[in-house]
Amino acid sequence: MGQTQSGPAKCEEPVEYTIEALSRKSACRSGIRPGDAWRFEWNTPAGFCPKALLLVFPLMIACECAGDLRERGGKSRDEIEFDCPDGVVRFRLSARRLLPETGRA
Repeated sequence: MGQTQSGPAKCEEPVEYTIEALSRKSACRSGIRPGDAWRFEWNTPAGFCPKALLLVFPLMIACECAGDLRERGGKSRDEIEFDCPDGVVRFRLSARRLLPETGRA
């Protein structure tokens, strides 16, 4: 019960994310190049590096809980740059808050 043939209803997500590849030191196993970008709300963006997602996921949770990315070394409350786990690609994660903050943790 609660599901239709098209599946369960989609939740209204509180944050939209954009990840942009800023630079690359050498060849990337995922083929990511500077200028590549992904915009998404929750699901893993197609073509994004799974190892880099391991770094992004905790930042996403912080944003969804009204966190401040400056506490993780970000340039602003909603933006941070980071290197992939292999040290090959430099990324920028930007968060755009879609829902009013509830103050929940």
